Amino acid sequence: MTHEVFAEYQLWVDRNSPFRRTMVLGYTNGCESYIPTDKDLALGGYETASFPAVGAPLRYSGRVALKPGIEQQIRQRIHTLWKR
Repeated sequence: MTHEVFAEYQLWVDRNSPFRRTMVLGYTNGCESYIPTDKDLALGGYETASFPAVGAPLRYSGRVALKPGIEQQIRQRIHTLWKR
């Protein structure tokens, strides 16, 4: 995955992967920002802050902060990849 994903994504993959061994890789093809879970978005903080609080997501050129719901989109996409 491009970006720095929160550890909860790896834990979810560990529990749900149809494969014996699975690893989530971050920083592939560059890194633009953190990818938090919806729970962490609600908590705020440096990795998840959005305007007007300038946290990490807005320190990268051309980036917008993520919104709740992104976690489900990521999980659905990973699940789709397992079916290939």
